[in-house]
Amino acid sequence: MVRWSLPLRLGLAAVSVLGGVSAIAQTPVPCSHSSETCWLQLSVEQRGRWEQLHDSFRPETDGPSRTLALRSRVRAQVGRPHTPLRLTVELQDARGLFTDAPFIDPTDHVDELDILQAIIQLRDDRWGGSTLFTELGAGRFTLDLGRRRLSARNRMRNTTNAFDGLQWRVGRDQLWTLDTFLSQPVVIRPSAFDSSRNGGRFWGAVYTGSLLGRTDAEGYYLGLSDEVGIVTARRYTTFGGRLSIRPKVSRFDGEVEVVRQRGRTQGLTHRAHYQHLELGYTTHHRSQPRVSLHYDHASGDEDPTDNRWGQFDTLFGARRFELNPTGIYGPFVRSNLRSPGLRVATTPHDNLQLTGFYRVFWLAARRDAWVESGWHDPTGRAGHSLGRQIEVSAVWRLLPALTLETGYAHLRTGSYVERVTGGTRSPNPHFFYVLWEVAGHLVN
Repeated sequence: MVRWSLPLRLGLAAVSVLGGVSAIAQTPVPCSHSSETCWLQLSVEQRGRWEQLHDSFRPETDGPSRTLALRSRVRAQVGRPHTPLRLTVELQDARGLFTDAPFIDPTDHVDELDILQAIIQLRDDRWGGSTLFTELGAGRFTLDLGRRRLSARNRMRNTTNAFDGLQWRVGRDQLWTLDTFLSQPVVIRPSAFDSSRNGGRFWGAVYTGSLLGRTDAEGYYLGLSDEVGIVTARRYTTFGGRLSIRPKVSRFDGEVEVVRQRGRTQGLTHRAHYQHLELGYTTHHRSQPRVSLHYDHASGDEDPTDNRWGQFDTLFGARRFELNPTGIYGPFVRSNLRSPGLRVATTPHDNLQLTGFYRVFWLAARRDAWVESGWHDPTGRAGHSLGRQIEVSAVWRLLPALTLETGYAHLRTGSYVERVTGGTRSPNPHFFYVLWEVAGHLVN
């Protein structure tokens, strides 16, 4: 593999960024949503991220130590703002260049030019003459649910979850909404067209309501039947609720989410759970720094010899915003994990956001695997100490169409890996990335 020098990498990035900014700068300003003549909106997004990983936490020969992750999207929406019918089509191309070893899971990184969304929607803002709105959609779509822990339109991951099926939403603006869907998950095929034929079934309902003041409540029921197996044979339901208090200057805020799973996994009885607790405070300062305490507990399989499966499944959720950067790093998921953490986020300038995050990680069940790492001690003698991670990031909106981001994460592993390997390995990974994103409207 040719080793590309840092100046050449930066040069390629600069050409791509400047070309994208120039193209968007020459396009017209998007039309107003109040305009009845606005029948077509076309937007583009191009993102590149250079990633470097040193001293991987995985077995020595597994996974790349560097890559240039590129993702491009083109989105077209046809339909005037106040007409009931709307068609949305979105294409995506995701690739990894200059990669020095095969990806652990190529479907997380590569999905050559494919259809991300193709959905037709029918909306009525005065459903049945009442103050309710309703929207019905059919086709392929992405799906953000709640806080995105169980289903998300991926942001840092290079590829994106999508679903084929039906969506229905009903509610009253800023008071409550009920979202329901019936779908087949799309199986990503890196070098061929994606298909949902073997993706199983995913369905559910999510209710979100605004309570007093800054308090919101959410309840949901999700079903998954995946007998063919994207990951493994799964057939269970996931249900839970979330209560949150929105941040405000000089006030405490917080969040509590409790989730349960019931069903079957590989013929075993599936019983799993997940809890998230968060307490934050935003200080009265010009940069409005917010300090927050976090705790996450995702169950593991306590006894690998019984007829039960206790490892929590985060379904199609995202984890970058809460656990760790992903890409070629991503050591932790919401499975067999206990983790407290402390985060500090501040905005010293309107266009600049800085974040620091410190977390400690333990296995929830010693005899279950450290999921995502490739390490497993079914005897439990290796203990539960996975390590401590520090993460810092900076996001700078340099121009309205251009965002720059850089981040660093360091995991100082605990005694678990050293004991699993008999003292032959004690990795302490360093992960660094730099990202640019160009996004804007081209046609309206």
